[in-house]
Amino acid sequence: MPKWLLWLGSAFLGVLVLAGCAGKPPAARPDPALQALTAAGQVAGLGQPTVRTYNPRTMYEAIDGEADLFKSYNVRRLTSARFQQGKEVVEVEVFDQGSPLDAYGVFSSLAGEGTPARVGAAGVTEADETVRFWQDRYFVRVSTVGEQRVPLNRLVQVARDTGFRLPNESNLPTWTKAKLPPGKSRYVARNVLGYGFLSQALVVESTRDGQTLTFALMRADNEAGAQEALGKLRDLSQGRRARQDLVETTGADEAFTGTDPGLQPLLAARQGNYLAIADGPWGSQQAAAAVREAFADLPAD
Repeated sequence: MPKWLLWLGSAFLGVLVLAGCAGKPPAARPDPALQALTAAGQVAGLGQPTVRTYNPRTMYEAIDGEADLFKSYNVRRLTSARFQQGKEVVEVEVFDQGSPLDAYGVFSSLAGEGTPARVGAAGVTEADETVRFWQDRYFVRVSTVGEQRVPLNRLVQVARDTGFRLPNESNLPTWTKAKLPPGKSRYVARNVLGYGFLSQALVVESTRDGQTLTFALMRADNEAGAQEALGKLRDLSQGRRARQDLVETTGADEAFTGTDPGLQPLLAARQGNYLAIADGPWGSQQAAAAVREAFADLPAD
């Protein structure tokens, strides 16, 4: 057979192979949550789980009353596993929130008064029957739900084994390390302080003489967005621009004082694309100092 004919046949065969490969869909990437759940159950001696996955539209089937909370933090998927041995049942829920900040937001909203636990980036146990933690872009909840309660130490072990097999790049944005007043802190993705136009903020609440003091540090996408949000807040709170000395005291580009819907004092200030809001009976000097400390050393983005 002539060499040129052999070469032509080989080339034609190569084209067919390439065409066949091009027609195949890319292999699906394994779901880290599913892999973590299966492995964690085996390590804990719980056997193979019954696993279900939910998207944001179907999540209400698994967590009806909580679905809106997770959606407000941009949840992408819920992977739920149920392990059963006799009357002992352990349920592990892994929520993919898309980013560490949103995972932390869910955790900080649900942590309540739980006891700190060494699991994930941060974790708590609650009522000896639930372990919650966040890690990377995931929020994880491990619960005993059967007739016979599983000991808390076993739940913690399941939580640790699950976290061990999840991605663990749990770094939060630099601005979340700002110095805030003491108190319970949480990240709020939407409707900060009840205002629909305020989003992406750290919120701290504390009490003094039976009254609530609230402080919020919000990061807007850009300076124009921060200016617009401050303007809307000023209009709603019947605010007036603060004296120049108060602006300088807070370290702000602009600021105002006004009242919230409950007629409590409110001080709001903007520095670049950040807003700081002190709401409640702070006292003018204390509020200004809290704003100044929050603005100190923020990244210029």
